[in-house]
Amino acid sequence: MSILQEYEKIKKHIGKEKWDSIETYINNHHPELTLDRIIYNADNWIDFEKWFYSEMKLISVNVLSTWKSDYDDFRALAEIKKGNNDLGTIIASHDENTIRNLTGNIKNSLSDTELKNAFAVLISSSFDYYSELPKISNCSKLLQSIYDDVCQSDATMCHITEEDWEDYYIDDYSIEDIKILEEEIKKYKLEEVVCLDEGEYKIIGYGDLETRFIDDRTVNHEYVEEPYYDTVTDLKDLNEKGSFTVARVVKNDKCVELHYRDGKAFVEYGVKVDETTWENEIEYVDWFRLDMKENDISKKLWNLYDDYFGMEESYEM
Repeated sequence: MSILQEYEKIKKHIGKEKWDSIETYINNHHPELTLDRIIYNADNWIDFEKWFYSEMKLISVNVLSTWKSDYDDFRALAEIKKGNNDLGTIIASHDENTIRNLTGNIKNSLSDTELKNAFAVLISSSFDYYSELPKISNCSKLLQSIYDDVCQSDATMCHITEEDWEDYYIDDYSIEDIKILEEEIKKYKLEEVVCLDEGEYKIIGYGDLETRFIDDRTVNHEYVEEPYYDTVTDLKDLNEKGSFTVARVVKNDKCVELHYRDGKAFVEYGVKVDETTWENEIEYVDWFRLDMKENDISKKLWNLYDDYFGMEESYEM
């Protein structure tokens, strides 16, 4: 295989975007390096990948600690962030061969730095998977307790006997909590990592439970999002007999929408409470006209947003 054929094979494996970014990385950050010194050097490749995910994909992975589990794999506790949005902490798991192949350290002991760098790249490369894990804060207090016990256990397990339940859990939980837990096991597909009434144990939490959730309980959920204006229905499509959402402005978890129903216009102020719930307030308006320009509607909605939500910013959309 010629060197050009090998380069094409590598390019296909890592993807065009990452491959093309190598030139930017060299020109802007490491002019002392060459293509071959990046793709064939494990340390340089890891540094490049960390830069690529951080600067090009706006992904931040801060590996706090690593360890070898009783299941003979390596695990890492990491904070993950997308843009300005803190998502929480996750625990990732990878086998030793994957770590060694990435670091290029095939035989010697793996250092903490090697493990942290490897996990930073591995988590970043599968960021969509980790960022879409269910949030532990949305789970019942009992499941959260089992999750915490697994994460904090030296054996990476949680065993609750009937005696344990009577001594330590009965004051805080009831049979209804067990029923909710049963539903959550099905909902989150935890059958392999949480078991009920198995032998002498009322509840068992196995080690991989700690890898199934994002722990977002200490995250400030006031996430940052670029403000935007969106035309939902063209004015030419409005009529006095229907109900239409005309346009909206959105910033973070707040929005102002313009509606037109039965020939009357009103705005709806909304605040997001959780993933599925909004609190709304409606106000009828007399400033809307069917011949208004889109730019005028946008400015009016942003002014209403600022007035209602007390924002000091001004937006030019």
